[in-house]
Amino acid sequence: MAELSPAARQVLSVHAPFIRAVVEAVRNRASLPQLWPMLDEATRHGWGALVAVLRRIVEGERGGKLLADIVAQLDAGQ
Repeated sequence: MAELSPAARQVLSVHAPFIRAVVEAVRNRASLPQLWPMLDEATRHGWGALVAVLRRIVEGERGGKLLADIVAQLDAGQ
């Protein structure tokens, strides 16, 4: 795997707890109570569209429409 740039490492270190919480909630629904406040906080910081897609993933949605929505959010800068 390629070495990450310093900027990418910084973004990853800042967002790592959030990323881990989403992954853990998908793997173990018992961890959902720890995730919801993080998603609420992300929404308050302007990431509402991304949070909406993450909630769909956590609730079990998969498939092409979901992927298209994620790409659209990335393209929109959210």
